[in-house]
Amino acid sequence: MLDSVRVVDTAACDYYQWKKRWNSVDYGWLLRAFAQLKYRPVEKLTLTFGLHASAFTLNQTYSMPEPRLGVRYQWTPTLSIQAGAGVHSQLQPTYMYFYQPGGDPCVIEPDPYEERGYMPNRGMGFSQSIHYVLGLQKIAWGATRIMAEVYYQDLRHVPVELTPSSFSLVNTGAGFSRFFPGQLVNNGRGRNTGVESTVERFFKRQWLALFSASLFDARYQGSDGVWRNTDFNGRYAVNALGSREWKTGKNSKLITGAKITAAGGRWYGPADVVASNRERDVVFVDAQRNTLQFAPYFRFDLKLNFRLNRPRTAHDIGLDLVNLTGYENVLKLTWAPDDIASTPDIREEYQLGFLPIFYYRVDF
Repeated sequence: MLDSVRVVDTAACDYYQWKKRWNSVDYGWLLRAFAQLKYRPVEKLTLTFGLHASAFTLNQTYSMPEPRLGVRYQWTPTLSIQAGAGVHSQLQPTYMYFYQPGGDPCVIEPDPYEERGYMPNRGMGFSQSIHYVLGLQKIAWGATRIMAEVYYQDLRHVPVELTPSSFSLVNTGAGFSRFFPGQLVNNGRGRNTGVESTVERFFKRQWLALFSASLFDARYQGSDGVWRNTDFNGRYAVNALGSREWKTGKNSKLITGAKITAAGGRWYGPADVVASNRERDVVFVDAQRNTLQFAPYFRFDLKLNFRLNRPRTAHDIGLDLVNLTGYENVLKLTWAPDDIASTPDIREEYQLGFLPIFYYRVDF
């Protein structure tokens, strides 16, 4: 693993030089073992028991045997109730184990992490999540499935910074950027609660549909002991899609479809402009992390597809209209300095706008 980044030179601070962030050749094995037992004391009741264990050879960390239990009761031929609980461990993003942090190149004082080859996060352990879930499933009208579920998730041993701060690895994956923290310890907490419902109409009589909705709350605690919204705590998410096939000939058909997605915006905080200009990246005011929220997410897609089946080939001609309304969904804040004085160095970066995609495909 080898990577480097351009930083300001210590002496001049007005030009760039390259500095290594990773320079490591190593390997590790993630070993997992599990056992599962399914038992039906009566015809309508199914019990599933399990044990799971993990070990990471890179730093000799492991998880204790984790119990898991699932219960399913078939109340009627079309109605079932499920419940489950279990403990789950998760390895951290592998690049974090090999990261070699360094101090501010414009500061003369030496950084304690600046030793050659020092990897402060090599000893990180597993994160742990304790799940509880209760749900029901109903088959209605012969071709429709209705599902509802309520859940609670208790997150433990989440890596946070050794010094008090709002940083936590629960926020990883919110964007395309990597985290470059200092030394991390497995002392963070988190909790997720929510309710979900889904109505699914199976493909029958040439059409199908699906509607799902979720209300949730996702919070975490950094090493400063403050409970905050996670980056992902949009509070709600709604999806609706449908598709219809139209027969146009003996061996051809037209397929139409639409999809709507709406969700609460991601959370962020005010940026520290001085620190961001020094680091050449967005640096948030630590104490105010995730006190602000982006605008809600919305996207509407349409699809048209013509299919022609031949004895030895199938031809598809299609048009996908992605984000048909052209709604500007915010992805993140980005540091992008401009020569124009009135243009801020920190601005919003947007996701994909309206994108028509035409394609032709041949299946042999």
